[in-house]
Amino acid sequence: MSDTLGDYALGHAQQELVRLSRQGQLLAPFTRSVFAAAGIGPGVRVIDLGCGGGDVSLLLAEMVGPTGRVLAVDRAPEALAATRARAEQAGFSQIATVQGDLSDPKNLSLPEGFDAAVGRLVLHYVPERAALIRRLTEVVRPGGALAFIEMDLSVNGGSSPSPLALRMLDWMLQTFRRGGFEPDTGSQLFGLFRGAGLEAELMATSIVGGGADSAVARMIVDVVRSLEPQIIAAGVATAEEIDVDTLLERLRAEPGAADRSFYLPRLTAAWARTATV
Repeated sequence: MSDTLGDYALGHAQQELVRLSRQGQLLAPFTRSVFAAAGIGPGVRVIDLGCGGGDVSLLLAEMVGPTGRVLAVDRAPEALAATRARAEQAGFSQIATVQGDLSDPKNLSLPEGFDAAVGRLVLHYVPERAALIRRLTEVVRPGGALAFIEMDLSVNGGSSPSPLALRMLDWMLQTFRRGGFEPDTGSQLFGLFRGAGLEAELMATSIVGGGADSAVARMIVDVVRSLEPQIIAAGVATAEEIDVDTLLERLRAEPGAADRSFYLPRLTAAWARTATV
């Protein structure tokens, strides 16, 4: 499915950056509440790990204000370029970018003394997750904060789910597993933090939309569209089975689709303070 376990399975094409932006809008309220609980506010200096198209970086810039600082980190030049362009357009001079490979924590070069380091939906792409958390305890100042938000792809809500939506989510789950990624990182966060000597606080949510035309239903389709080459390469489904251009119409055509609730997989967040001595 990928050249290395650290590869970003969904790619960095313009289509994927647009999808990330739509996803960011859905996840923003929960993300903001988690970061606020972790102590991120005006004047805070924070590292955004795996910034993608910059949605988390821009949200952080709003939270820390002009006296704070956001350092956006990603391995992909396309992602960093998109983040810089969006920051400039929004007038956020407090955002800077740096290229870095999270899959190699020992050689990850980051400036020390930041007040916080955060990531959203990035750890499941990192093979050495525990090592990365430990590395960040060295980067963030004593008493600083670490906060991560991750999904559990195998955990979905609803008592009467859409058969096609469940099938799409299973395509994602199996593709991640066959590619060596961890699809249920959210439920591992508490243990990962404890392994780094941190006692984390936890929060979880499930984002839901009403009807097959909801933003949630469209997001599930969008992920399959971006992941389609990997789904096929992993042998999970064929192009004919996916028929990506008809997915949304097929969702709409399901009995009861207009009245059905569509759920994204569960989101789990963990945050903690680093040792003060």
